[in-house]
Amino acid sequence: MKHLSDEQLITSYLKAYELNLDDEFLGLLKKEIDYRLFQSHVRQVVEVIFLSAAVTVVGQRYQ
Repeated sequence: MKHLSDEQLITSYLKAYELNLDDEFLGLLKKEIDYRLFQSHVRQVVEVIFLSAAVTVVGQRYQ
C-alpha cells in the first residue's frame, strides 16, 4: 500500500466498499488512510511549531 498515492488509496477504498469486498480488506485500507491522515496532521503541527519558533527568533534579532 505504500506504493499507492493518497488518491489511489482512497479510490481503492471506495471501490472496495462499492463492491462489498471483505471487511478485513476494507479495514486494512481504512487503517492506511487513517495513518496517512495522522502523519499529515503531525507534519502540519511540526510546521506550525517550527514557523512559530522562526518568527520568535527573527523578532528577537530586530528588537
